[in-house]
Amino acid sequence: MTASKTKTGLLALCMASLFLTGCSTLDSADGTYVGTIYSAGIVPVFTTFYPQALDDQKQMFGAFMYRENDYWVTGSLSRCQSLPERQVICQWHDKYGAGIMDVRFDEKYESFDGSWGTYCGTRPDLIWNGKKAQGTPADGQ
Repeated sequence: MTASKTKTGLLALCMASLFLTGCSTLDSADGTYVGTIYSAGIVPVFTTFYPQALDDQKQMFGAFMYRENDYWVTGSLSRCQSLPERQVICQWHDKYGAGIMDVRFDEKYESFDGSWGTYCGTRPDLIWNGKKAQGTPADGQ
């Protein structure tokens, strides 16, 4: 395994551990996905979806981090809505701004394809995709 793949694998495991510790599984989209996002070019992104029960309501939240030059930009996903046909729409927020993420999962929730945009009148048409990360800290990988 190359150093780059090792770092990528460790980052995915850290994201999964950080955001999924203590959470119960409420939806099939739960977990960390490794993919790409368009942000001044196609860059790697880790996207994590996790449930949180608030006042007896199941709500999906999440977090993401993507590569920018020599560092990682982190952000949050909130107010996620599960729609028919495995579509999920969330609000995203990072140090550059906020907007909408609109993705559709495959039948087994192993991957998603979608897009994002800002609130400034931009349609969500910039690439955001991911594939379920393999392994968790409990797997010993």
